[in-house]
Amino acid sequence: MIDIAKVIAWKFNNQEGMSTKNNIITEFPGGIPSQSDQDTWIAEYEVAKAEMDQAEQNTETQKANDKISAQNKLKALGLTDAEIEAL
Repeated sequence: MIDIAKVIAWKFNNQEGMSTKNNIITEFPGGIPSQSDQDTWIAEYEVAKAEMDQAEQNTETQKANDKISAQNKLKALGLTDAEIEAL
């Protein structure tokens, strides 16, 4: 289950006047939003979170690939594994 507090914090950039209890919105500027609105926000949050998670994974993969590429280039220049490790 998605934490509605995380959803509204993400959606409304931690705007003041919002609070939740037991995963229910208890305070919200202008009144408690409809369940339909909340469901829409949750769906948007899930998509954004998946995109952020994928971007983070891509960054980690790229770092690993860059490290391997750099090591291979250093080996091609004649450095030993010990010399590369010492860098």
